[in-house]
Amino acid sequence: LALSNRLWGVGIYSITGALGLGLIIPAIIGLIKNIKRYPVFILIFTPIMLIAIIFGWSYPGSIGAIHFAQPIIVILVGCGVWYLLGLKSKTWILVIFFINLIYCLYIMIYSYDFAVKGWFYTPKSIISLLSIFFIFVTMSLILWRYLAIKFVNRSGTI
Repeated sequence: LALSNRLWGVGIYSITGALGLGLIIPAIIGLIKNIKRYPVFILIFTPIMLIAIIFGWSYPGSIGAIHFAQPIIVILVGCGVWYLLGLKSKTWILVIFFINLIYCLYIMIYSYDFAVKGWFYTPKSIISLLSIFFIFVTMSLILWRYLAIKFVNRSGTI
């Protein structure tokens, strides 16, 4: 139970969780490789300052809300995906994608104390679940299609 609680907490309250457990290592490697190409202020300081300004301006008195690191998450996701595409291996991309997908499902189920039977009682819940499932399937198909175009074998098969 303690491990489950920690996995959930990491997923909800940290940059690691926002990236997903699978993408954190490629993101760090991609960031290290890109930090030579771009000034540090573009990769790190500018997003932090922008989020501080946005929250400070939109919600006076909440300048301490810098833990909302959305701009940094976008940059780290980009660095991670850039690194994975550079590997030229669809296997790694799919493995990372499905690790993150499974982790997302775990966070959802854990957030409801593993009591998922209640999700199927009301039409609103069923529609929400179908919407989430549709998004997962759509993203999987888009990823598969992209990889099929990007990494076609010489024989023309994936």
